[in-house]
Amino acid sequence: MTKKHARLAAAVNDAMLQKDLTLRQMAAMIGIPASTLGNALSGKFDMREERWRMACEALGLRYDDLIADPVEDP
Repeated sequence: MTKKHARLAAAVNDAMLQKDLTLRQMAAMIGIPASTLGNALSGKFDMREERWRMACEALGLRYDDLIADPVEDP
């Protein structure tokens, strides 16, 4: 799992918990099987960017901010 994938998965998972959404509910919102979303969140599978963007939008997250590499202080 890349660092970007890990940041996405963690943010989506945290937002799902905050909004009390099940894996099945979230998967239905973005049009994929729950098993696919579960595998993506656990790092076994990386969804296409389009699906990550849909998940972020549904949860009120900013995809571009999540995948951006953090800027280190000099």
